[in-house]
Amino acid sequence: NDNKRSTAELVRRLSRREVELERERRQRWEDAMSRWRRLRTLGAIKQFQELMRSEPFAAPPARAAGAEQLVREEIQAQKVLAKHIASVANMLPPKSPLTVPKVENWHSIANSNADAWDQAISRGMMSLHDQEEDLQQRCWDRYNGLVADVARYNGFPPEEQSQMLQDDALTLVHARQKKAAGV
Repeated sequence: NDNKRSTAELVRRLSRREVELERERRQRWEDAMSRWRRLRTLGAIKQFQELMRSEPFAAPPARAAGAEQLVREEIQAQKVLAKHIASVANMLPPKSPLTVPKVENWHSIANSNADAWDQAISRGMMSLHDQEEDLQQRCWDRYNGLVADVARYNGFPPEEQSQMLQDDALTLVHARQKKAAGV
């Protein structure tokens, strides 16, 4: 009978120890998962920051090329306009008699040149605007993806996650947008 009690006591102690070991193992696992969630959240935010600071988002080559094209077109238009303005000297006496049809023709060509210049600038600006809208939409898509990822990782309390996203990610989207508006 003492033997049975001793065996039962031993089994009870072993069971209690197994439960304690399982509880400790489970706690270590939960702690490791919590650290992984935090690291994954921080990593996702860092990756987003790097993306927003990268050339395709911070200084897109298409925007620079579009701006350079606008400058070239403006220089060309100024040359054409300057040449046309200089041609007025050929219309004046003693080189040529000044007539109403000549003045009207000169004026019509000047207006045509100015209109062509305005249209080229408008097209270029519209293209830059469309590129920026597309890029801004891609930024918001990436930001919304980051928000979803961070929520899914659940590495920090919701208020802290929200503040981290505000401070470390959303400010970059707004700064990029503000910089693009100044270009």
